[in-house]
Amino acid sequence: MEQSTLGIEQHLVVALDTLNEGVHFPIGTSPQDIGFKALAVNLSDLAAMGAKPTAVFYVISGGQHAAGWVTEVEESLILAGETYGLQTHGQCQMLESASVTVQILGTVPVDQALIRSGARTEDHVIVTGTLGDASAGLTIAQSPQRSRGDLEMFLLDRLNRPSARLDAGLACRGLAHSAVDISDGLLSDLGHILKASGVGAAIDVDSLPLSAQNLESSGVHRALQHALRGGDDYELCLTCAATHSNTLCDRIRDSGGTATVIGRIEADPGLRLHSKHFETDSLLISAKGWEHFS
Repeated sequence: MEQSTLGIEQHLVVALDTLNEGVHFPIGTSPQDIGFKALAVNLSDLAAMGAKPTAVFYVISGGQHAAGWVTEVEESLILAGETYGLQTHGQCQMLESASVTVQILGTVPVDQALIRSGARTEDHVIVTGTLGDASAGLTIAQSPQRSRGDLEMFLLDRLNRPSARLDAGLACRGLAHSAVDISDGLLSDLGHILKASGVGAAIDVDSLPLSAQNLESSGVHRALQHALRGGDDYELCLTCAATHSNTLCDRIRDSGGTATVIGRIEADPGLRLHSKHFETDSLLISAKGWEHFS
């Protein structure tokens, strides 16, 4: 993601990402879900900048799939763009591997972009939505023998059709000191903020927002592991002054989302987990962040 000055009042923001079959989406994922997700994950980058998208460009490669598969991916991507009020422009080709590359242009007012390097000691750490749903959905996707009821379909949709929190990102302008979208897991992505800002954090595990579906499907212990290290949620993780956290959360809720304070920024480097109910070391087993599917 890059940013450059556009005129005297706006920055131009560019997000570019490629989704590869078998790495960023499981083999067998429907072309409709692939097209939707390819757009959403790039829009999520703009949301984490507090930027407004203006144009979308794409290249779709079919790999070993038939031409009809490529057409379905493209139609889904175009339809997803229309959902966000965006026109899409691109091309399709039959290269060796199946992939979707999307580039999105956006704008953000000068001095209002959300960044990773602005977290300050005593800031509150805030997340949107619920965490771990996509990771729980991946567990279901990798268990073909499992039934597909409403609970399973909810979690699969969270994996395959994430919502870019654009309105929340816009609402956080002027209040959030730092922001990142949760693509590789809370531990990993919050770690990017901490490294860029030169600070540490304490997270209250008991306050992590979990969906009823994740809890029922996974059990509370596994649901927390999904929330800590599971990727592909594409929620936002933000920090802001403790005195402004209620206002920021209200702004996010007014934009149609949900927000939860889950911890605070500390001067000492590192990320520390606290819980009154769980042995945090057990939650960190394999908690290295999202490793995708390969």
